[in-house]
Amino acid sequence: MIEAINTNKTARRTSGREINEYFSSACVSSGEFRDFIETLKLEIPETVVFGGMLRDFCFDLPSNFQSDIDFVCSDPSAKIERVLHRYNPVKNKFGGFRMVVGKYPVDIWALDQTWAFKQGLVEGNDFEDLCSTTFFNVDAVYFPIKGSRLEHSKSFKAATQTRVLDINLEENPSPDKAAKRAISLSLKLNLMLSVKLQHYVLEHVDSALTSVPIYSTFINLLKEHVELKEQGAKPFEFCPQGSLIS
Repeated sequence: MIEAINTNKTARRTSGREINEYFSSACVSSGEFRDFIETLKLEIPETVVFGGMLRDFCFDLPSNFQSDIDFVCSDPSAKIERVLHRYNPVKNKFGGFRMVVGKYPVDIWALDQTWAFKQGLVEGNDFEDLCSTTFFNVDAVYFPIKGSRLEHSKSFKAATQTRVLDINLEENPSPDKAAKRAISLSLKLNLMLSVKLQHYVLEHVDSALTSVPIYSTFINLLKEHVELKEQGAKPFEFCPQGSLIS
């Protein structure tokens, strides 16, 4: 199901304080997530929140956040698994761990296990290099759990000002999923697609998505936009009828 579009035209100014307050607030159930964060701060202090959660806080309201949360640690995988064993971490195919903490699905992995680093696509020496590994510009942001400010790439900052979703690092293990996510993020956060991303979506999108009305409408309008020469060199903005997202 696609959630209603955020019609806000400007991104929010999200602070590190706001992230810390969210982690310690009643928004997280039963205190379990607060305990999880405190465990990380004590046992694996060189840990950052990465990508999606921060993106959603910047482009949407924190109260709307319902996704999973990604963490990256400087410590090795073995230590992560040992410290977090009570959360029953399950190792995934990328070398990280998946678990559920409170009501939140959590993905956590060692910095050196980051896919783009392991593939030799990006040189990974520290957390700052994470910003070069994301497929989308809007995911190139991280927050040290013991810090006070968000760190991000120039492309992320530009996206908060223009609301244009663009490709940051094109290489990724699942092009069809990346194409679907581009549509989903555009719909959810009211983001335009860059020219480069428009062509990527049309090349890689799974044809099965056309069975879902709002995806079908999006794809058809995108095709029309690209085919019109005078519009094809401009960002694509999806303007659906209200009935399609109700």
